[in-house]
Amino acid sequence: MQIAASEIIQQLKESTFLSKDFKITKVSLKKEDNTGVTEIFDYLKDAVEDQQIVEAVITVNKDVTIRIQTNIINLPYLYPTQLEKVIEQDKDYELNVYAVFEAEKINNSHLRIDKLGSVDQLLEKQVVISHEFTEWVTTQFEHLDENK
Repeated sequence: MQIAASEIIQQLKESTFLSKDFKITKVSLKKEDNTGVTEIFDYLKDAVEDQQIVEAVITVNKDVTIRIQTNIINLPYLYPTQLEKVIEQDKDYELNVYAVFEAEKINNSHLRIDKLGSVDQLLEKQVVISHEFTEWVTTQFEHLDENK
């Protein structure tokens, strides 16, 4: 799935993208059978079909927030100005799914962002993307525990 760069920048600047909050425990997020994240990925799949720019905000505890966002580059939605600086606005880009781990002790920038796959993969192989997310979350919590 492709999106015009100008469209994504406009939605981010105007905050017209879809966003939904979830409260999920660390244990549920790390379940190997992915049952802890099914609701999140069902939401993302349905939301992407309606509107391309979407996010799920997962509050784990007071110290950890995880965001799953569709975007054209690995920058969180908080930085639309930086996005403008590094892309060609008159071009179409592949829309991808990114996971953002926000925690003070995850690293020096307090943020880790990685690509989970394309939006097309989310639509066609939701189970694969959700499994990759579960593995990614487990790895991030391991890093967080090491940095305490």
